[in-house]
Amino acid sequence: MKGNKKAQGLEVASIPRLIVVTIMFFGLIFITSTSESDQYSMPHELRASILADKFITSSYCLAYLDSDTDIIAPNTIDYEKFSEENLNNCYFVDQDSKTPGFRAYLKYGDPEEQKLFQSKNWAGTFGDTTITRNVYLVKGDEIEEATLTFQVKNA
Repeated sequence: MKGNKKAQGLEVASIPRLIVVTIMFFGLIFITSTSESDQYSMPHELRASILADKFITSSYCLAYLDSDTDIIAPNTIDYEKFSEENLNNCYFVDQDSKTPGFRAYLKYGDPEEQKLFQSKNWAGTFGDTTITRNVYLVKGDEIEEATLTFQVKNA
C-alpha cells in the first residue's frame, strides 16, 4: 500500500507539538489549582463570628424561643440553655476533632456573675479569635443585659 508521504510527515511532526501542548495543559492546571486554594479559605475572624451567631440565633443553641408565639427573640439568650449539655447538642464535635474549638463566657447581673462552658475539643488557655456580643438574658421572668464572649481556637 502506498501512503501519502506528506500526510505521514505531518503526523510525525505533530507528535512533539502534542507532547508540548499536553505538558502546558497540565502545567496550567497545576498552577491554577495551587494559586486559587488560598482564595477560598475563610478568615478566622469570619469563622468565629459565624459560630457565635449560630449560638445566638438558633433555638437549638442559646437563643430564647417565646413559647407563646414560637418566635426567636433577636440577640436574646435563654439562661436555662447555657450549659455544656446543650452546647454538646448544638455543636457536636469529638475531642480529637479538627473543627474549631471554642469556649463561651456569659457575664451578667449586679454584682457581675460569670458562667463558662467550652467545647469538647477546646485545647489550651487562650483562643485565636475573640468575639463579643451584647445580648439580653432571659432568666426566669426577668430580662437583663449581658455580655457573651466567644473565644475560638482554630484547628
